[in-house]
Amino acid sequence: MAELRQVVYAEVACGIKGVYVRRPQEYPQDYAVPLPEAAQTGFVNRANVLVAELETLLPYLSVSEPVDLVARCSSAKAVAKTLLCGDRGVLLVVLRTDMPGRGPAKPIEVVLDVPDWLALTDFIEIGGSHDKGQVTECEQGARITLNKPGAVGVYLLPAAEHVDDDDARGKPFL
Repeated sequence: MAELRQVVYAEVACGIKGVYVRRPQEYPQDYAVPLPEAAQTGFVNRANVLVAELETLLPYLSVSEPVDLVARCSSAKAVAKTLLCGDRGVLLVVLRTDMPGRGPAKPIEVVLDVPDWLALTDFIEIGGSHDKGQVTECEQGARITLNKPGAVGVYLLPAAEHVDDDDARGKPFL
């Protein structure tokens, strides 16, 4: 199931707008590999958790576009991708390329080049390891420290407040 989560969020990071998860009992009987009931139930339960995560993100994903806001990622064994979710915030997806589970995960620091009109002050982890990281301001924009990165880290950085329209006029979008 971890592999399914990695694939789905890698696709989300690239801008996919829809996901269909096919449950084992939905396969045509001619092609179905018989699975024990417990394996089917476990897969369905984990797939339902993944679907619930995506439904939570739906208001953000529906207006998102992949935009490279990553100025720096401290780990060579991780790939960080961002989606700009209109004026609602940024979705950060961190995919580890090493073998998760082999020893403790080292903290990862991601620096984002955030537009002036978008103030990011916090992050919400979607599923995963319940990371208690932090967001701090830096010269480039925002520094996100992930203390317990899992194989896939999905972080919603909601916009603190909307910038007044008069302040935003004439400023470049990115």
